[in-house]
Amino acid sequence: MKVELVVEAKSVNRLINNLRQKQTRVQSAGRQTVNNMGDKIFQKAQGLVPVMTGALRDSGKITKTGPADKPEAIISYGDETIGHKGRPTSAYAVARHEMVSKINPDAYKWLEKTLLEANEDFRNEALRLLGEAIRG
Repeated sequence: MKVELVVEAKSVNRLINNLRQKQTRVQSAGRQTVNNMGDKIFQKAQGLVPVMTGALRDSGKITKTGPADKPEAIISYGDETIGHKGRPTSAYAVARHEMVSKINPDAYKWLEKTLLEANEDFRNEALRLLGEAIRG
């Protein structure tokens, strides 16, 4: 049995174009995964932020950035918003994150706990969106 393979420039170009389209879809799915999970984590964290004046919670924000192959969703707390005792939230956000409270024990490491709890959800979201991109 003889098998003959003919490779033409036209078919190679078609293959290259198809791979580029897949790359773009996969990168887009990756960015969408990071953005979706960043939003979910931020919303859950907002519900756990300790509230005295509301300024620390109000200082929370999510910034979506990064190139196509390295998307980031950065959640942060603390800025120039004036909070407890007239101090900017930037002066106490980290300390409050690390503070154990008998009044509100769920507030201890609210952001870290929320992020760690999202691990399986992130994996599932990534598999779903990347699967769609590859099949698409």
